[in-house]
Amino acid sequence: MKNSTKTTRQPSLALLMFLLGLCGRIEAFTNLKSLANGVSSKISSTQRSSTQAQVSYEPVFDFSDPDSVSKFDRIDDAIMGGISTSSLRPSSDGAASFASWSGVCRTDGGGFCGTRTLPFRDGVPLKVVDDNGTPKDGFYITAKLTSDNEPQKRIWKITTRVDNVSRSEQLYQADYEIPPQGEGESEWKTIRIPFSSFVQVRGPVLVPDGPPLDVSSGLYQIGLTMSKFQISSNLKELPNFRPGYFELQIKEIGVYSSASSSTAIDTPQTLSKQEAEQNKPAVLKILFPIAKLFFNEQRYEL
Repeated sequence: MKNSTKTTRQPSLALLMFLLGLCGRIEAFTNLKSLANGVSSKISSTQRSSTQAQVSYEPVFDFSDPDSVSKFDRIDDAIMGGISTSSLRPSSDGAASFASWSGVCRTDGGGFCGTRTLPFRDGVPLKVVDDNGTPKDGFYITAKLTSDNEPQKRIWKITTRVDNVSRSEQLYQADYEIPPQGEGESEWKTIRIPFSSFVQVRGPVLVPDGPPLDVSSGLYQIGLTMSKFQISSNLKELPNFRPGYFELQIKEIGVYSSASSSTAIDTPQTLSKQEAEQNKPAVLKILFPIAKLFFNEQRYEL
């Protein structure tokens, strides 16, 4: 008997955007409960400097601490009917500990995998300015691609928010390049993503005339996405996108600055996954399963 795949529903991007926008507006009017008195834990003020560029790096998430992984949650393309899956988990090579972000990205009905921080506890943002109010220059990520040596065949993005609305799909996003490893090389790469390179997007689409990213009042989320979609005003796909298995090992995510600063970064505590689910408004608990069912591609064998 021959197997074939048939799609009985086609996702409507317009309706998807409407539902996600509705959920964001509902959450914007819903205050998170104050679940504990924990405010923020201060990272030790040990700064690392690059002798050549005189750039200081301050980790926000140091994945040598396995507990840092628990502050993140997956956000794969299942939200728009896709079947990709990924996870962020603690890992070690025997010499050092790090986070392993891995999964299988499929282009059927979707085409992206992601992970992002859980909502910050008590609405305390991540402050990325020094004591004088001078903003840091941007985010950095120290990582290496271990599943293959074709990072250019995927779109790598980092996301953040300026509003405490964790599920709205309007946010700021920038792409970055992971340098390929040289022959016989297996080294950590520190990649800098300037705040000036971020643009406002809604889902995978660029917001026309969106305001530039303003970090002066703090940020409410850090997320990573691996996608077939380029940042553009329409759903533009990378022509030679490589689907399938990927693994990105991550040592640190943090902020960097070319100006000398002794100000340590205060990293807000996040809710647990259980707390985040409990704090989700009741209408969101109803809407998201319905949206997932509507946009899911139903398949059957003949």
